[in-house]
Amino acid sequence: MNEKFEGILGKAWNEPRHFFFWLALAGALGFVAVCESAGPGHAALPVAVAVAGLAAGFVAGVAGFILAWIPPVRRLFSWLLRRKVLTLACLVTLVALVYAVEDWRGRHAWQAYKRGREAQGESFDLASLAPPAVPE
Repeated sequence: MNEKFEGILGKAWNEPRHFFFWLALAGALGFVAVCESAGPGHAALPVAVAVAGLAAGFVAGVAGFILAWIPPVRRLFSWLLRRKVLTLACLVTLVALVYAVEDWRGRHAWQAYKRGREAQGESFDLASLAPPAVPE
């Protein structure tokens, strides 16, 4: 392979300013592509998730690109880019913790709502929701 091409790829992957520039560009182009290709026949949820993910990538890329011009932050980003697996594992753990906390909050909010409605006389078991049996 061409050594100059390998140098360009290595710089784009390991230099924080280049990495975040390409992340922002990919997010913007993907956002435009998904918005253009989404028509009335497509399901709304997958398109919305794709648009949200690409928009988040664009915002993270622009913020990272701007912050990478500050020397101490650039050193931190360089350190994180050299430790890609560790950084990815930390991000996955953070997302999993956010989901766990939201699940816990949702369960407790549902239980509080259910207790309040049951105190008012409403029933949530399936037997009370089923219609009566059809007579023969």
